[in-house]
Amino acid sequence: MTCSLHAILVLSGLCFGVIAYDPVISFQNKAGNSVTLMQECNEVLTVGAGEQDVQVPVPKTGAKFWIKPQGFQYDCKLDCLDCFYISANVAPSGALVTGIGYGHNTPVKVHDGVASMQLDATREDSKKADEVKCSTSSCNFNHIIPGFNTRITMSGPSVSVLAATYDPVISFDNMAGNSVTLMQECNEVLTVGAGEQNAQVPVPKTGAKFWIKPEGFKYDCKLDCLDCFYISANVAPSGALVTGIGYGHNTPVKVHDGVASMQLDATREDSKKVDEVKCSASSCNFNHIIPGFDTRITLSGSETIIV
Repeated sequence: MTCSLHAILVLSGLCFGVIAYDPVISFQNKAGNSVTLMQECNEVLTVGAGEQDVQVPVPKTGAKFWIKPQGFQYDCKLDCLDCFYISANVAPSGALVTGIGYGHNTPVKVHDGVASMQLDATREDSKKADEVKCSTSSCNFNHIIPGFNTRITMSGPSVSVLAATYDPVISFDNMAGNSVTLMQECNEVLTVGAGEQNAQVPVPKTGAKFWIKPEGFKYDCKLDCLDCFYISANVAPSGALVTGIGYGHNTPVKVHDGVASMQLDATREDSKKVDEVKCSASSCNFNHIIPGFDTRITLSGSETIIV
């Protein structure tokens, strides 16, 4: 075969037996939470909840992407044992050779608004559509599809599955100058040291109200704590945390024992945008309720604005 100059410019890859193909996976996120495609500690792409037809480029050397839900944390230097994955290679023809799975090919765990993944493509050999789904019911990681028009679809759990499996948490940053203990009546749920970050506060599926008791402060734990901040959180059917904050019986904040203010922020379930509210001596809108994911509480020991 002899290539003309024009052919070399237009079909240079073909002249040397290599397809000049730029493979992509079309990604749809129908789950109730944003997800990020990870390659080791590299955040390749974030796909918002409800976003469709996002193009995921696949390197010609192939790639394995871990699908990390927003708010979920793991050691990115290791494999994500509680994540779905996509494994894709590029055939000489330009077809994507793709498979999906979960963790180290272990049973799927539903968490953080993500429940299943489906792969579909038009097979290179038969020219027919093929698909495989990975969920709590089944996950055939040996079902590999060599083809074109490759698509991944993420889905969230049904209400019944969610109620049985979802384990919502609040991330808690204590930037105050004193340790605090989250109290449910006289039950000490969790103590978070001064300066400690990303402490995980589990929220019962029936909801909870936590009083924030600074170390050294005493009150009758059989009653409400009138001089404490509080967190009120419920779990929506979608798995979102419906959270509000306040102080005492929604009375003016008193700065004491190294604690001055509290901030709540989360990614809203409805708008997919970050929302926040702060409770301090200046203001405390206890009616500002945030239904969302990636819920975080930041406690401060001063009136400094939390960034």
